[in-house]
Amino acid sequence: ELAEAQRRTEERVSRLEEAVTALAEAQRRHYEEFAAYRAETDRRFAELAEAQRRTEERVEELARAIGALRHEVGVLAHTVGVTAEEEAALALEYLLRGKGFEILGTPGPVAADGFEVDLAFPVRDPAGRVLTVVAEVKFRLSPGHIRDWARRTRSEGFKQALSRAGFGGPYLVYIYGLRAMAGTEETARVEGVGLVTPRGERVLPVEVA
Repeated sequence: ELAEAQRRTEERVSRLEEAVTALAEAQRRHYEEFAAYRAETDRRFAELAEAQRRTEERVEELARAIGALRHEVGVLAHTVGVTAEEEAALALEYLLRGKGFEILGTPGPVAADGFEVDLAFPVRDPAGRVLTVVAEVKFRLSPGHIRDWARRTRSEGFKQALSRAGFGGPYLVYIYGLRAMAGTEETARVEGVGLVTPRGERVLPVEVA
């Protein structure tokens, strides 16, 4: 009986050892699989981090490029604006001299009490009266621009601000457009605004007291 009990005990021990061995093998495979998974995960995270770094670099480069482009556009817009105003000033001086006006001051921009004028300068008409020429300058002129400009120049606040800045009435109100859209001449006649383009004076101004 002792021998039989010993045999059964040895069999159970043997089965236990086999189970422990199988468990150890399973644990080893689990560790190997986990190590492989960890390595793959680390590799993917490293790739993602590198991709993120490259993306951030490209975003920074794009931001710098956009900033440079905005600066260039701003410079170009300013240059175009200045060129248009200079062209308008020359055109108005030539036009008024041809009508017998004497130019009494250099045409230039004026800012007074919140009002801004692209060009303002005093002139003396053939009858000897001193008037002020005021002009708005637009690269692409529309009828809406003319209506807005006419409304502004008729306001008492505008005329008072100009007068305080040394530009008293009466006023000759002009608008100059490098390019004039359809309907601008008709609108200028209705509003009494002198219209000048690179082709010359298209509409005569109405004097504003």
